[in-house]
Amino acid sequence: SGNAMYDPAPDVPRSFNAAPPSYMLTVTLAGAGTGSVSSSPAGIACPTTCATAFVSGTVVTLTATPAGGSLLTGWSGACTGGSCAVTMGSAQAVTATFAPNAADLIETSVSDPPVAALPGAMFSVTDTVRNQGGVAAGTSTTRYYLSVDTVKDGADRLLSGTRAVPALAADGTSTGTVTVTVPSNMALGTYFLIACADNLTHVTESDETNNCRASAATIQVARPDLVETALSAPPATIARGASFSVTDTVLNQGAVAAGASTTRYYLSADQLKDGSDRLLTGARAVPALGPSATSTGTVSVTVATNMALGTYYLIACADNTTTVTESNETNNCRASVTTIQVTVP
Repeated sequence: SGNAMYDPAPDVPRSFNAAPPSYMLTVTLAGAGTGSVSSSPAGIACPTTCATAFVSGTVVTLTATPAGGSLLTGWSGACTGGSCAVTMGSAQAVTATFAPNAADLIETSVSDPPVAALPGAMFSVTDTVRNQGGVAAGTSTTRYYLSVDTVKDGADRLLSGTRAVPALAADGTSTGTVTVTVPSNMALGTYFLIACADNLTHVTESDETNNCRASAATIQVARPDLVETALSAPPATIARGASFSVTDTVLNQGAVAAGASTTRYYLSADQLKDGSDRLLTGARAVPALGPSATSTGTVSVTVATNMALGTYYLIACADNTTTVTESNETNNCRASVTTIQVTVP
């Protein structure tokens, strides 16, 4: 008496055709020149659209078009040589390099100068010149300057010493080392070192404004500066013609080394050194001092037999024979805190 049950037909296997995967093709434009890259099939139109996905198995042909004044120097990445066709089986990257259709010399590196140097001093410079143009460059000359900033201009001082750069093929480089000399009348101060390729403009270039490169660090053109940092107290009294010991310390507070010098000693009515002060017999030889170096020594000095009776300060003066050329010639002397009385028995 029950109702008949509906028995559906058994499942029938079905087949589906899955879509093939797509992979990204990325194009990069490089070099000092300019240009564009397009693709067939369409999708890449670089520099506007430089990355597009293409179905696996697609052969994508890339075409490079140099802008005026430029040329294609080659492909790299998934393509090499002068043409480019990429079969998409995975993500791919291609670089098209363009160069100026002329020589173009630039400085790609320049060594840092020494931390400090005297006017007239010499030091070595190492630099690298590259021809980033698409055609060969003839021989050229690199020259070097000191500049208060990193931009080459007419206020910069030319250093003596140049480097001859040989002819360079497209993308060729030349590295060399040369000794340069700071002008003897160079103003004291802090400067960048600037190297300028083809500084005599022997090579006709696509860009005549990009030849120079500044160092990362600076050089301080300086002189030594000798000062007295300490001076012992004189005895309370002294007779004419008598001797006593003096201990003092000389510091080179300049940024460059100072040669050997001589410290001399005076008796003065006040704490300022002037022409009325009386020189004591006895001097101290101070050795050469590097930057921040000191020299401490003791010497016996003698009061003149005709010294006027009275109360005086003792003054020590570094480099008192002016054998060292200093950045400041007025700060060499130091006076004692206490006084000495010149008496007779």
